[in-house]
Amino acid sequence: MTRHRFDPTRTTVLRRRFEGDLARRFRRLKGRVNDVLVEDDTFGFRVQQERFEFVRPEQKVASFMDWLRSEQDRGILEIQPGASVERAARSSWMNIYIDTAYIRGLRQALGHIERQGAEVSERWIEQAFFRPIHADRVGLIYTRAYSQLKGITEAMDQQISRELAQGVAEGRHPRVIARRINNRIDHIGITRARLLARTEVISSHAEASLNAYEEAGIEGVEVEAEFSTAGDSRVCSECAALEGHTFTMSEARGIIPVHPNCRCAWLPVVEDARGVTLQ
Repeated sequence: MTRHRFDPTRTTVLRRRFEGDLARRFRRLKGRVNDVLVEDDTFGFRVQQERFEFVRPEQKVASFMDWLRSEQDRGILEIQPGASVERAARSSWMNIYIDTAYIRGLRQALGHIERQGAEVSERWIEQAFFRPIHADRVGLIYTRAYSQLKGITEAMDQQISRELAQGVAEGRHPRVIARRINNRIDHIGITRARLLARTEVISSHAEASLNAYEEAGIEGVEVEAEFSTAGDSRVCSECAALEGHTFTMSEARGIIPVHPNCRCAWLPVVEDARGVTLQ
């Protein structure tokens, strides 16, 4: 089987673009935090507690957190208030990356099968998303990716809320508070979002490959899935131990990605595809 060492999925550029898109959204949030806390003092954190000030510190913290979640909904999650997880997931801006990874996995899988003697029509590929085996499973990937991104913002918010409350209690200048908050955006938001981008592209690619092999099996092509690593010095011992092992479709489900940052892929082991046409 021909292997593409160093990037068996051939999605390096796609992963980097997805990472970059996510990182830009979190960086814009950092800029907005600096604007409202330092430049504009929108929530009045510079104002000292005086005799006639009726807004308590905890109210200011709550107001800021409401604002922050609203900014995240608009700029990171891009959802409308009250939208269900399923609805938000299916309209997510991230889906262009998931779809692209899926189509690449599909095309590469079918290319491997073609080299084993099968014929695959372009129409069969173009209409893949109209068939339940692909449409339903892509929908699950959308929901998972969206839920994970929402989980990242929620984990980030918990720490930001603590940093803000502590900074106010200590009487810190808004510039110091903003710096602490933006540190949490960097180390939780951006770091985890980059990981999400890399992992979800690989996961989508792997799912597409297995779905293509499964559908080819329905058409009469006997296919098993062979585990393929990137074959470079960065391959971990866990993935290296799986190199070249073959699995049935049901056994292969959920294996790739083996871990966050996994770069592995599925290759088909085809018994005989001659005379089979996928159209």
